[in-house]
Amino acid sequence: MRHIFIINPAAGIRDVSQELQEKILLASAKSGTPCDIFTTDTHGDIERYIRDTIAADSGQPMRFYICGGDGSLSEAATAAANNPNIAIGCIPAGSGNDFVKNFPDRDFHNIERQLAAPDRPIDLINVGDRYCINIASVGFDANVAYNMQKFKRIPFISGNAAYSLSLLYSLLSRINTEYTITVDGQEQAGGKYLLAAIANGISYGGHYKAAPYAKTDDGILDLCAIKKISRAFILKFIKIFEKGEHPERLKKYTDYRKCSTVGIRHKKKVRVNIDGEVYIMESPVFRIIPNGLRFILPTPSSSRPLRHANA
Repeated sequence: MRHIFIINPAAGIRDVSQELQEKILLASAKSGTPCDIFTTDTHGDIERYIRDTIAADSGQPMRFYICGGDGSLSEAATAAANNPNIAIGCIPAGSGNDFVKNFPDRDFHNIERQLAAPDRPIDLINVGDRYCINIASVGFDANVAYNMQKFKRIPFISGNAAYSLSLLYSLLSRINTEYTITVDGQEQAGGKYLLAAIANGISYGGHYKAAPYAKTDDGILDLCAIKKISRAFILKFIKIFEKGEHPERLKKYTDYRKCSTVGIRHKKKVRVNIDGEVYIMESPVFRIIPNGLRFILPTPSSSRPLRHANA
């Protein structure tokens, strides 16, 4: 079994690669587990490195521990999808790290626990040639994710702060878009939507609970489509959306359902937010891939009962 740590220095608000390397080497020495370390230079390095490493050692079981955020995990998932010999772990070092929030009692920062932890299958979302590990979306919040890159470059701006600043910035543009949404092959009534989130996990953007009923291993997508709302109402909506209370409190605007496939059609190409990274796609189709990835799940950080079904 090979243990490989991939560090993305650009993932968080500051470069912590040196600190991480020291912790990895210490954990490796304490546990007696040999570990390799690879540090990325540019976007796409994680996916390329994992693909190349798998190809060079075909058939050998490997574990890749991704030291970064959800975008880094998404790259790893795309490279390792549907490969039973590969497991992916996460050492949270990004600006949001929403995916690990699906497992609130697990200690992802303890590297020794990660090395000894079991792995288990989780679902993925396929869209085009990409795989999403947490949440994909179109509409207003895809624009927020796109504009967020402007604010993430500002020193000492956290992921939550960058998302909030981008949200306010995006309010200056059009907030509703006309889409035709198809669910499990059935075309829904067309109309204007604020956003549509297709989820495997619960939250994104640092703390916005778009899909409060999602589970990472149930073999089902959670679709949350928010119908057209006024600009005057959006700040109130955001507060409710942030807490994950919109399926109950805003039923007039919220179409929340479980499904296997979701298609989005627009007269032009669509911005698609995949785990915080934005891609331009034509008529994207989102499909659930049950048990599409083996994920390393460390032991609970305490003896308290687990609070979440995903854990």
